[in-house]
Amino acid sequence: MIFDIVKSQYYYVGIYAMPWVSRCCVGLSIGMLCGVLAQTIALIFIIWKTDWEVQRPNSQRYSYGSVEHVNKASERLNRWFLKPTDEIS
Repeated sequence: MIFDIVKSQYYYVGIYAMPWVSRCCVGLSIGMLCGVLAQTIALIFIIWKTDWEVQRPNSQRYSYGSVEHVNKASERLNRWFLKPTDEIS
């Protein structure tokens, strides 16, 4: 859904509509800026209207296993760092 908003606001508003409306040399640049502005407004509206209490259980489903991955990555990184007892004085 978010990608559709990004695509529609940036590409349809920014690249096609604004240069056609402005009919000047800077139409594409102004159009791209207006597309980014329209995208930002649409995303702010979506974030504002989202019921975050409903989304909270979904976040637990997507974060399953992330603690284990962080621990494994930390163990791998710790192999590369010297511990205080291993430092040469």
